[in-house]
Amino acid sequence: MTDPRVFIVDLAAFNFAAAANRLADVIKLFKAQPGFPSAQVWMRDRMNRWTQQAPLESRAFGSKARSRLVLSMYNIRAAAFFRQVTNIETQDAFMDLLDELRHVAWFEFSGIGTPTEIRDGALSIDEGISRRKRW
Repeated sequence: MTDPRVFIVDLAAFNFAAAANRLADVIKLFKAQPGFPSAQVWMRDRMNRWTQQAPLESRAFGSKARSRLVLSMYNIRAAAFFRQVTNIETQDAFMDLLDELRHVAWFEFSGIGTPTEIRDGALSIDEGISRRKRW
C-alpha cells in the first residue's frame, strides 16, 4: 500500500461532476466513430493480456512494478482512442481524454487519486505520462 505521507491529494479541489460530464461528452463523440467497437475490443484484449502477465509485485499500490503496469494500461487506452482521431473535434476530445486517463492512471497506481504534491523520493508516474502525452 502507498504510504499516505508520500502523496498529498486534495479531493476538495477536484471537480468530479465537471470531469464526469466532460468525460461523458468525449466518450459520446468517440462512440459515434465507425471504428469504436473494434478499438474497444482491441483495448480490452491487450489490457487483459497485460494484467494476466503482470508480476505479483504489480498488485502493490505505489510500487515500481505497479507503475510499469499502470503506464502500460495508459498507453493501451490512449492508443485505442488515438486510432479514432480523424478531425480537429476528435483531436480535441482525445486531448481531454488523455487528461482524464492521467487521473485514472494515478488512481490505479496510488489507490488514492491524482496528487497535488509529490514528496521528494516518492515514486511518480507523472514523467512517464508526460512522455506518453506526445501523441
